[in-house]
Amino acid sequence: MSGSTLPEPRDDAPVVDIDASSRLRSPRMVWRAFVSDLSRSGFLSVTIFRRDLAAQYRGLILGVLWVFIQPIIASAVFVALVDSGVLALGETTLPYPLYVYAGTLLWQVFRLSTDVPRQAMAQGKSLLNRLNFPIEGMILAKLYRVLMNAGFGLVTLTVAVLVFLDASHLPHLLWYPLAILPMIVVGLLIGELVAPLENLFGDFSFLMTYALNGLFLLTPVVYAAPETGVLAGVIAWNPVGYVLDAGRALITGGAVGAPGVTVGIFLGFLVLLAAAHMLYRITIPFIVERSGA
Repeated sequence: MSGSTLPEPRDDAPVVDIDASSRLRSPRMVWRAFVSDLSRSGFLSVTIFRRDLAAQYRGLILGVLWVFIQPIIASAVFVALVDSGVLALGETTLPYPLYVYAGTLLWQVFRLSTDVPRQAMAQGKSLLNRLNFPIEGMILAKLYRVLMNAGFGLVTLTVAVLVFLDASHLPHLLWYPLAILPMIVVGLLIGELVAPLENLFGDFSFLMTYALNGLFLLTPVVYAAPETGVLAGVIAWNPVGYVLDAGRALITGGAVGAPGVTVGIFLGFLVLLAAAHMLYRITIPFIVERSGA
């Protein structure tokens, strides 16, 4: 078997237990199964990751360079609009190109994380029909891609810090893993809540796109949060804005606003993610049954 392909199903392959009702009666059983599946997902997740990575960049001239190019282009658009006077996005505590690029990187980590559970369920349900296949293996494989993109982003962010600030700010980049962790957690949370609905009702794919676009506009990714007005009130109730702003401050040496609130929001996201993953695992048998298992 090649290291980049999945094993072919055999006639004697174990069959998944898709008795969803028993799982609803015993949530503790769901968590025991989660721990067991997670422990045996390592090799499988790496295999899927390598396969998906090869498929994603096959036939592209620039290949993996697109990981660098996409956030740069997205940031450059807003920088050009502000420099030309088309947009007035408020005064930022950092040079605007660095402010918008750091925010864009963190938003990209969040955005890609929302896709992880959705893609895992959509692609994994065909394997779940035939194999005793841990869904955590598929989730980890998709998460590796998010971490790879985040790692490439750190390289370009380092260059941006040197260009717009100076080398004395580089030690702040050591906080980068802590800055992206909340973005991953909230992204996984949203993705796990939406994935079952999206697999049952196609309309949710469109709704998710519009909802994320709207959330982007209501999150201070490319603009400084206003202190007064309707938008200021909306942003004050946007938990994604708190963790994104705190992450950007950490990696650029700024002051984290309302650190107690931000930590509380992050811990709340962790608890909700644990509950959402239980629901995610419980709904998988229903999704498999509906797909024709």
